[in-house]
Parts: sequence; C-alpha cells; structure tokens
Amino acid sequence: MNKYIKNDIAIIGAGVIGCAIARRLSQYTNSVIVIEKETDIGWGTTKANSGIIHAGYAGEAGSLKLRLSPRGNKLFRKNARELDIPVKKPGSLVNANDRTQIAELEKLYTRGLNNGVPNMRIIKGNKEIKKLEPNIKKEVCASLLAKDACIVSPYETVIALYENSKANGISFLFNNNVLKIENNAKFLIHTDQAVIEAEYIVNAAGLFTDNIAAMIGDTSFNIKAVKGQYFLIDKEEDYIRHINFPLAAGKDKRSKGILMAPTIDGNILIGPNYIQSDKCDLSTEDRNYREITDKIGKYFNNIPFDKVITSFSGLRAVSDTNDFIISPSPANTKFINAAG
Repeated sequence: MNKYIKNDIAIIGAGVIGCAIARRLSQYTNSVIVIEKETDIGWGTTKANSGIIHAGYAGEAGSLKLRLSPRGNKLFRKNARELDIPVKKPGSLVNANDRTQIAELEKLYTRGLNNGVPNMRIIKGNKEIKKLEPNIKKEVCASLLAKDACIVSPYETVIALYENSKANGISFLFNNNVLKIENNAKFLIHTDQAVIEAEYIVNAAGLFTDNIAAMIGDTSFNIKAVKGQYFLIDKEEDYIRHINFPLAAGKDKRSKGILMAPTIDGNILIGPNYIQSDKCDLSTEDRNYREITDKIGKYFNNIPFDKVITSFSGLRAVSDTNDFIISPSPANTKFINAAG
C-alpha cells in the first residue's frame, strides 16, 4: 500500500528551480515536500547547461526573461555568498564580425540600459577587443561588454540549495514519478509510491511542466525540448577570459548562439547548438561537433580542439510563449507554474 503524506506545499521537481524555491520557502515554513522522479537532485536540465548568470540585456521587450534577469543576477550573487557557492564574474562579450551588425549591438545595449543593466559598453575596433580577448579573430569589429555576467557550477549550486533546504526542515521524496493529480479542495498527488496531500503545488518539473499542468486540466502552455551539445576543453590558462557569444542572426536568434566561456574550474566550455528533440534524447553526434567548431571558429583563432576531454548534450525547456511562465494556473490558483 502506498504511503500517505500531508504537507502544506508540494514542489514537483528537484532541479535548480525546485530546490531554489524550496530553499526560499524554508525561510517561512517547513511544511514543504519536494517530489522528484529521479534518484537525486539536478538530473534534468540542471546537470547539463552553460552555468551562466546573464547580465540582463537579452530577451524580448516586455518579457519576464528580460525583466527578471538583472534582479536575478543580483539575487543569485547574494544567495551564493550566503551558501558559499563559487561564482566568478568574467563578464560577457557579444561579438560582431561584420560592421553591418553594429546596429544590432546598439539595440542590445539600449535594451540593457532600459532594463537597468549596469556596467555595459560597446567596444568598436578589433585592437581594443583583442586587449580583452587576445585570441579573437581580426574580423571581429565590435563587441558588447557586460561586466556583471557570471559563471557558476550548476551542480554545486543545486547541491547547496538542497543541503540548505534539508537543514531547514524541507522533505524530499526521490524515485517518485507523479502519475496523476486530483484537483479537489486539496490536491492529492499520486506517485508510483505515495499519495501526497497538499494545499498548494509548485510545478517546477522542467521539461515536463506542461505534462504535470495537464494533470489538473491546465493546457495553457506547451513545452518543447531543445537539445544542445557541448564540448569541454582541458584547462588552458588564459586562452579565454570572458563569456563569449556571437551576435545571433537569422534562425540563430532562437537562442543566444554557440558560446565559448571559461568554467568555474578553469576549463573551456563550447556550445550549445539548437536541435529540436524529444524530452529524453541526450545523444551526441559527430555532425554537431562540425557545426559547433565551424561556428565558433569564425570568431577565435587556434581554438585548442585537440584538448577536448569530453562531450555531452543537455536539454532545455522552451515554452510556446518563448518566455518564462511564473504564475498561478488558470485551472486552480493554488497551482503555481514555474516553467519555460
């Protein structure tokens, strides 16, 4: 017989979002349970992503992605200090290799200013850019520098959030796959091992937030999976100094583009590309290697691809609104979606 558990709040999903919400709620109540279908925290999008805290110039005007980014940058650094999460602030560069693209850089700059992003400037001329990134190609003619962009370790972040939540009395239920939710005066969440009664649900199930929402009759959004492959290069001192993005153009505007950045441990991370995928496909392919090396090779000289030590893919959740969804469900205001 499945066990019966009662809590005021149930969070579905123990990735970095679910654990961050748990940690915040633990400052007010410990009647919170986090339900996770995997055997450990951070097994979804959290475990394979770029580990970047963006400055706040990217995103469509009026979107939550744009509006919340500068505040999120400041709050993350504050939380990192409280939890001893390693953070480095190398800043980011968005690089243009064609003078016709400078107007696009200026749009990003203006968007950032209007969004309250500090410490930005546009650098024109390859000579000055090379002072910041000595290995950049001579074709790069302008860059947008945002000094507040940071790098973190995704897994160290989620571990710190989890450990602090646990210390504050939050319960975690692993290896429990949610099968259905009864949408009554109180929610009854049926997993393959337990029934959890809760007054409120926070839906932080990542790629599967739309599936979970549909269990209470909420079909207001859909989530598609986008796969991206990465390459990790062995530690190469001073080859790369900033988080580097290409200026996205054409269909590449679907994402921020293929980046090259230092990691918190001193390696070099390159990727991801953009492949529409199913929600479980983490395969890697040689053709992705060719695509990534060709694209990043337009911006940098002598990239040490001979020192690649591993390759992996990550899946990111993209909503059909192309924005974050952080709001009560239209099906029940006590069911909060944290999606996209």
